[in-house]
Amino acid sequence: MPSINRVEFGGTVLIDLTKDTVTKDKMYKGTTAHASDGTVITGTAEITYNNGVLIMPTGLCTPIS
Repeated sequence: MPSINRVEFGGTVLIDLTKDTVTKDKMYKGTTAHASDGTVITGTAEITYNNGVLIMPTGLCTPIS
């Protein structure tokens, strides 16, 4: 079955993933989502703890300002 990234019904857009920016390297390992092309992706980002420091990949979260 082909991937679907946009669904229209009666001229109304019901689902549109074409501008989504999620990538598997920015999602927690094991979580799933749909990429902008409609394919299912599985997260690969891991959070580790080293010498009292929590280490997260860049872009996994947005700093609060």
